[in-house]
Amino acid sequence: MCDDINLPLGNLRFRAKGSAGGQKGLNDILQKLGSQNIPRLRIGVGKPPPRWDAADYVLGKFTTQEQEIVQQSVDWASNAVADWVAHDTAFCMNQYNEK
Repeated sequence: MCDDINLPLGNLRFRAKGSAGGQKGLNDILQKLGSQNIPRLRIGVGKPPPRWDAADYVLGKFTTQEQEIVQQSVDWASNAVADWVAHDTAFCMNQYNEK
């Protein structure tokens, strides 16, 4: 599981495999495992405001309004992970990925 600035705040996206898409933590994991064939769940945090450093943005605080969305997405992600364990990545992609 990792954050994703390329997804709108609160959106979830399951992937069966693929590149890190610029996410440094995920890139490190993929390099250490020597494969991009690693299922993952990305949780959208939205794009940083203009002239903001991406790291500062994802490590910063959400506004009060954003906090509500974040809490809903954390709850939704918890359910999604339970489905991931019970089913598989393809099931979760169909259930949770935004169309």
